[in-house]
Amino acid sequence: MAKNCHDKHRQRLRKRFVQEGLDSFEVHNALELLLFNSIPRGDTNELAHILLDTFGSFSGVLDADHDNLLKVKGVGERTATLLELIPELCRLYMEDKAKPHKTYNTTEALCDLFIPKFIGRTQECVYAACFDNASKLIACQMLAKGTADTVLFPVKEIVQFACNRNAANVAIAHNHPMGLCNPSSSDVTNSTDLKETLRKIQIRLVDHIIVGKNGDALSLVEYGVL
Repeated sequence: MAKNCHDKHRQRLRKRFVQEGLDSFEVHNALELLLFNSIPRGDTNELAHILLDTFGSFSGVLDADHDNLLKVKGVGERTATLLELIPELCRLYMEDKAKPHKTYNTTEALCDLFIPKFIGRTQECVYAACFDNASKLIACQMLAKGTADTVLFPVKEIVQFACNRNAANVAIAHNHPMGLCNPSSSDVTNSTDLKETLRKIQIRLVDHIIVGKNGDALSLVEYGVL
């Protein structure tokens, strides 16, 4: 009887989603629906509530790391992997949807390139993008990943990346996943030092974009420090 009850509840929830989308769902119902994909039988409502209580919010659940997820009773490898996958898929989706630019010679274009790459990131990361003389994109790649509030600035890796791609221009970006996009003193120093290092090998650092917790962004060039 219990099994039949849960099966009917799942059918109703799926049908409701197909007909209405998630707009009318409570957060725990949306999470419950997601958990159907890793827990094929039984009640996922209770686990959804436990996860939300443990991590504080829906985004907190999706931002939780693998080991912490596995500490929650009822969460196995399949569920932990599924929950970690969602932010990665969102980032991939937004990167794929991002408006492509023929050239990347404006702050707006650089923000369109970089901001989607930090969706769902809970650690500071550094990206570098290489461009030719016409500001056309050659390659963009993550070159460093740190903790929630710090990352080692990868000068050597940026220089090597630019040289290997025969770049004429380089732009870099990193995120502040725990706060605002305002630059720290080390952000400014690292950027000006990198600009000088690249100048010596005839490569121009065109900008450093900092992306904040809520997806806002700041250009160090427009900020007047680069």
